[in-house]
Amino acid sequence: MNKNIFFEKTKCFFDNKLTSKNSWTKDTKENKRYFTPLKITKNINSITEDLYSVIEKYKRELSLKEYEIINKKIKYLNTPFNANKPIKAFEFYNIKLSESYIKLIKNRNLFLHGSTPYKENLYVDNLSELHLDSIRLHVLASILVLKYCDYSGHLINLTKSHIVGVNLDETGNSKLNEPLFFEI
Repeated sequence: MNKNIFFEKTKCFFDNKLTSKNSWTKDTKENKRYFTPLKITKNINSITEDLYSVIEKYKRELSLKEYEIINKKIKYLNTPFNANKPIKAFEFYNIKLSESYIKLIKNRNLFLHGSTPYKENLYVDNLSELHLDSIRLHVLASILVLKYCDYSGHLINLTKSHIVGVNLDETGNSKLNEPLFFEI
């Protein structure tokens, strides 16, 4: 596809998406509803009010910091755990992920907190695998952005396409057991 045509289609889509308040509001409400773990949202307000009143009874026994922490937990009671949010996003768009990609998403917290999935000092021996994981995360993020933009079709698996020459076995076959394209 001609780059100019792609740019124009993308620009038109975003112009329509961003200026059409009904579409944007509908998407936002649908997303929020999907990601709430407790689907009994009619009752959630009364449940949280009850919890706040219970905490008020014990306020004198709690330090200010403890009181604030508990109130914050109650406030975000119907919010999914951070570890589950990325996987829920793929479920929302009906995208099936392999076990290795699910494991990669779950391991992302290690990277976010300055660690790696490898034992101390062993990450140096696994730099090529870490590089592949970073490309895989980039591909996963691209899938979510494209799906949000209503794209359906094929996406090149950058992990397989850019690293094909590097990850070959003795016979010249790719060591990566991944498809060259993702269908989204």
